[in-house]
Amino acid sequence: MEGGRPKRVKTTANRRSRSEFGSSSAQAAREGRGDPYYSLILQETRLAKFQGRKATYVRYVDLTWMAEQHFEFPHEFEAQGAVQFLELKGQVYPALVQEFYANFRYKDGSYWSMISGKLFELSEDLFMNVGGLSSNGYGVGDCGWIKETFDAGERNTNHAQPTVNDLRFMYAVKNNVMINWPEEILKVMYSVSTSQSKLLPYSIFISRVVEYLHIDVSDTIIIEYTDKDHLVGESLIHKMGIYKYGNTWKYQEDHTTVDIDLSSDEDQTGTGGQNATAQGEPSGSASQVPGFSLAHLDAMEQRLNNRMDLHFQELKDSYHADLEQCEERLYAYHDNQYQNMRNMVQSSVETQNRFIQTSIQSQSDLFSAEFQKLSTLIRGDQSLAVPEDAAYPPPSQS
Repeated sequence: MEGGRPKRVKTTANRRSRSEFGSSSAQAAREGRGDPYYSLILQETRLAKFQGRKATYVRYVDLTWMAEQHFEFPHEFEAQGAVQFLELKGQVYPALVQEFYANFRYKDGSYWSMISGKLFELSEDLFMNVGGLSSNGYGVGDCGWIKETFDAGERNTNHAQPTVNDLRFMYAVKNNVMINWPEEILKVMYSVSTSQSKLLPYSIFISRVVEYLHIDVSDTIIIEYTDKDHLVGESLIHKMGIYKYGNTWKYQEDHTTVDIDLSSDEDQTGTGGQNATAQGEPSGSASQVPGFSLAHLDAMEQRLNNRMDLHFQELKDSYHADLEQCEERLYAYHDNQYQNMRNMVQSSVETQNRFIQTSIQSQSDLFSAEFQKLSTLIRGDQSLAVPEDAAYPPPSQS
């Protein structure tokens, strides 16, 4: 299935030590010398807040292979001019990505940043030359007709489910509405730069910007990713529960159950209403593939909601089962501790009682012996020898 793809070459991470800004930053950023925002002290203070913050997990795609697998979205992203951006890959400079966000700012209607002392604007030309992205198009949040056409209701707060903004993106792409991708990306970058906990996105793109601007990377950490772990291919698609049946990729559960019929009434009346062969393999006729509509979004949203509800129900059941086991173990432990404590107290009381009884008996025996001696003396049973010639003093004369 992947025989026509280039051979994957495994690479390793090349890590080298680097100071916080590198020697090039010691020039105090000639381009931003007059701007106190880019003073070395403030840069160091801001960068300290980004130390330890990791990049989001890197994924990239081979849209040519996706198109060969009869996925539709590669053609839609090609119309958006986003192919080059989605296929960006190569080595990443984590420390420089942190520095990019630490120095990111919005000023005078433009977005700026500084890396290793080089100040640069994230302009339309930069996005076009590095990512092939055009600024011609709508901002999803500003496109009124998308909001009106796609009237999404309140959603759960589950972050694993697509947000309303995500679904608006999908709706715009599927309906060939050009999106201003640089504007949307810059919004995300600005949000991340002003937060204190979010992961750092677009590390691949930022690293390609570093190379485009010829910024020195000889004294920085370099990480290179492999296709095996980061290319969106068959293994990752399978992990999402999607498998290939015939020439069509489908959710496995949809292959064994009745598909939701999203076609129009006209398609349902003819032979084109057949969605699968007798063996369960989907038909390869392109005319049977219905156009993307709001019904598709509703079905996709419902499917995702059902999947997440089932998953969280399983987690909930597992949690309650573990909680019950924990309570049982806790009660057993408390009962055992109580029994041990009771036995210890009882043993201590018995020992004390035996000691008291022994002491009382000893005192009683001693008292009896002394009393016996005293009784003998009082009764006179013991003869006292008094000498006859014993002299007694005369009685005193009064």
